[in-house]
Amino acid sequence: MKFLTIGIVFATLLGGVAFGAMPALFAIANSAKLSFEGGTSPDIVFDRETGLMLDVYTPVRDGAPKPVVVFFYGGSWQWGDRGDYPFVGVTLANEGFVTVVPDYRKYPDVQFPAFVEDGAKAVDWVRENIANLGGDPERIYVMGHSAGAHIAALLGTDERYLADAGVANALSGVIGLAGPYRFSPSSETFQNVFGNLDDYAPMKATTFVDGGEPQMLLLHGQDDGIVEAGHSSDLAKTIMARGGCVAAEFYPDMGHYGIMSAFTWVFRNSEPVVRDVVRFLSDSTTGKPC
Repeated sequence: MKFLTIGIVFATLLGGVAFGAMPALFAIANSAKLSFEGGTSPDIVFDRETGLMLDVYTPVRDGAPKPVVVFFYGGSWQWGDRGDYPFVGVTLANEGFVTVVPDYRKYPDVQFPAFVEDGAKAVDWVRENIANLGGDPERIYVMGHSAGAHIAALLGTDERYLADAGVANALSGVIGLAGPYRFSPSSETFQNVFGNLDDYAPMKATTFVDGGEPQMLLLHGQDDGIVEAGHSSDLAKTIMARGGCVAAEFYPDMGHYGIMSAFTWVFRNSEPVVRDVVRFLSDSTTGKPC
């Protein structure tokens, strides 16, 4: 009954998506960290120029290097903090994956493409250092939710970001959760976030698909009222049309934030999202097609 009650409260808060309720949601979600038996390495500076930091969550050590997931949180490229997302690190580490949660700069301090460049620098740090924390630098995946999925997808499709960071071809795969992959900003705020470009093609992952990008998994709730599911279906169709490797799943009765709640202990066993992520990571690391 206790868990049912907490689940109802969590779902009620989540359903309202009142931004002021988010701290309460994170507090519930991150209570799982108290029983986490793996390792946590917090507050690691990965870019000395900007002072940006990341946290690393590691599975219980068994001697074998583990695949690595770099997770970028969402927040409309304007807000968010890695300290809100231990629940993602704990969940994936418990599944056997070293998980890295970096921060990135945001508007109004910076405009596009600074946050994608920061993502590339995080991947660079991972490639150079993650072996010291039990991760396999040859098996790096990027994953993101919403704006974070946009960052992850551009790292996977526009090869210039990782090349400029000195880690070209570093990715084994990309996982996008409810990402905006082909939108053109219409509001003044988003136009400012993306630098008032004359041509918004450079901010769209669909622009750069050529069939040679890392394998991708695109997940989206069909009831997403913030980033419509068509973003994921359009990117998937574009990748398939160009001969690339992509899998896509669309969940009925799931919204924009509900797809992230699946990583919490409250809904972990009732939602298929984590199961699909783990299957993709496990299949791709053993050489199976996505």
